[in-house]
Amino acid sequence: MNNIQLLLTVFIGGGVGSILRFLAVSSLSGIQFYLGTFLVNLLGSFFIGFIYKSESVFLTPSLKIFLMTGVLGGLTTFSGFALDFLQLAEMGEVKKALLYFIITNLLAISGCFLGYQVAVRQ
Repeated sequence: MNNIQLLLTVFIGGGVGSILRFLAVSSLSGIQFYLGTFLVNLLGSFFIGFIYKSESVFLTPSLKIFLMTGVLGGLTTFSGFALDFLQLAEMGEVKKALLYFIITNLLAISGCFLGYQVAVRQ
């Protein structure tokens, strides 16, 4: 697969994942505002773990890129974060995985809060 095909594969998959995210989050937003995001993150994390480890002959390398980077990347970046954590733990880097988990969550939430504060002060 050349670079153009690779980029198109990710682009199309990302569009599909973004549409799925919008549909899931908007359809569940009346129940609890965070429930859609929560479920999307859980499903995305499950599927990225399954696809990553699956040895199915149907999951070719280009299909894995389409699904993992494209669809699941558009659906939720949390699934990528979960996979990074899993891969670190799988390599025996448990302390690094835990540090990555803590720092990512603290900085992401802090960044969200900071962005919010900057916007409020405009």
